[in-house]
Amino acid sequence: MKKCLQAVSALALGFCLTASTPARAEIVGRQFVVERLQAALRRNLTADELKSFNDAMDAAAAEYRAERQRMAQTIADATGVRTDVIDVLLPPLGTSRTDSDPRLVTQMATALNRPLGSEEKFKVLKANADNVKACRRIRRAYVERVAKIVDLSYDKLRTVVPEYVG
Repeated sequence: MKKCLQAVSALALGFCLTASTPARAEIVGRQFVVERLQAALRRNLTADELKSFNDAMDAAAAEYRAERQRMAQTIADATGVRTDVIDVLLPPLGTSRTDSDPRLVTQMATALNRPLGSEEKFKVLKANADNVKACRRIRRAYVERVAKIVDLSYDKLRTVVPEYVG
């Protein structure tokens, strides 16, 4: 049940792109947000609004992927752990925490089979903090864009999907 709830929250903005069936997961996520928006608006989205909404979601998803790759590369440069290994250790895209993940240092140390040095630890934590900040920026820009598309204020949109808005 907990995993199901986590999946739903990750899908709410449609960024859960690493699920076992990403296309299906993304469609379900988009439908969920569209249904919440339509309920708040008390009308269906127009074809133009839906296209703009999908474009906004696609752009935000691409930004999330780029930030994740940037973080993985920074950690790889700092620790020597391969980016494909780091990618497996990171939470699925779209389920990122809104704060730094203290487990990341332990996971990198486990991957290296040794404790991280202080400089490595600093770089891993900084990469994670930078990623969290970037994801918050992306999330806010996405929500602002969707708010504009459906002509809702940012604050009103926060009440429509409060658990998913940073």
